[in-house]
Amino acid sequence: MLNARRHMARIAGISCIAALAAGTIGVASAEAAPMMQHHAAAHSSSHHQNNNMKGGNTQGGTQGGGNGNTQGGTQGGGNGNTQGGTQGNGRGNTQGGTQGGGNGNTQGGTQGGGRGNTQGGTQGGGNGNTQGGTQGGGNGNTQGGTQGGGGGNTQGGTQG
Repeated sequence: MLNARRHMARIAGISCIAALAAGTIGVASAEAAPMMQHHAAAHSSSHHQNNNMKGGNTQGGTQGGGNGNTQGGTQGGGNGNTQGGTQGNGRGNTQGGTQGGGNGNTQGGTQGGGRGNTQGGTQGGGNGNTQGGTQGGGNGNTQGGTQGGGGGNTQGGTQG
């Protein structure tokens, strides 16, 4: 009698495990394919939208043109902010990088020309303020650095 009960328990346990395994495999195989297809469609759709976007924010990449912010990359032109990268031209702010030209502020980098403020870097020319760096020429204020020529105030540095 005891052996018969053990035998029945083993059969029931094996059947239960087999049913669970079959059910798990069935569910996994039924759900895996649609999830992969959905993921591929979502990926291609979002990739397409990123290529055509004009306005908005770009993080960790390159923005060709338009208005928006770029962080950690390069912005070709347009109006917006660039952080940790390079801004070719346009109006906006550049932090921790280089701004070729245009109107805006540069912090912790180099500004080639244009009107704006430079903090902690070098300003080639134009009108604006330079703090903690060097200003080649133009009208503006220099604090804690050197000003080559032009009209303006120099504090804590040398004026040519």
